[in-house]
Amino acid sequence: MALSVVDRLFWSSAATYAVVSVFLLSRCVYSAYEIVRDPLKGKLSEESLAGRTGDENDNDEELYATVLWYLARDSYCIWVLVNTVCCFLLLMAKCIQIIVFGDLRINEKQNLKDKFWHFIFYKFIFVFGVLNVRTEGELVMWCLWFIPLLFLQLLAQLCKDRFEYLSFTPTATLSNHKHVLLVLMCLLVSYGGLTVSCGHLGYSNGSNGNCIYEPCNYTVSLFQDLPHQT
Repeated sequence: MALSVVDRLFWSSAATYAVVSVFLLSRCVYSAYEIVRDPLKGKLSEESLAGRTGDENDNDEELYATVLWYLARDSYCIWVLVNTVCCFLLLMAKCIQIIVFGDLRINEKQNLKDKFWHFIFYKFIFVFGVLNVRTEGELVMWCLWFIPLLFLQLLAQLCKDRFEYLSFTPTATLSNHKHVLLVLMCLLVSYGGLTVSCGHLGYSNGSNGNCIYEPCNYTVSLFQDLPHQT
């Protein structure tokens, strides 16, 4: 009964959060479109009169590209986009939980909460204490880097707790184990992709070493922490 109430409250708050996020994103896109539309249309009209352009599709593409450029440059729009990424991953995690894991046990929810705040606390110290990030652009990039890592870390923690539960449950079926192993394989592929991409970007641009090797460390620890069945 208590778990059903908690799930109902979570869904109501998650739905509200998703609606607010969609509203903010739509408002940012519309505002950016209104801001860049009139000056760009004036510029395109002058070019059209001069005979330099007459393709309406090219004009639309330039307008859309200018809107995207404005979204990437405006401070408020950038944080709205970061919030949209958080909302998307939150809903994806909830869908995975419903499809693969079903109802969560009390200790699983507590472990997820502890993992979440542990991750936030240490990454906050890392960004502002170790790296001493001062510019907004760097802060945005680190947030966009840590958000997917947090999403994968929480899924890994949930897989670990569920695997331990299934290991000591005589009534657990093979299908239950297959679902958890499928999620683990997806996590392994995701961590591997992040490691390769960050390694390439790190060596080409001289990025921080922690950013390069962090997915690899998480991949190793993911399978080391899982209990071994005999």
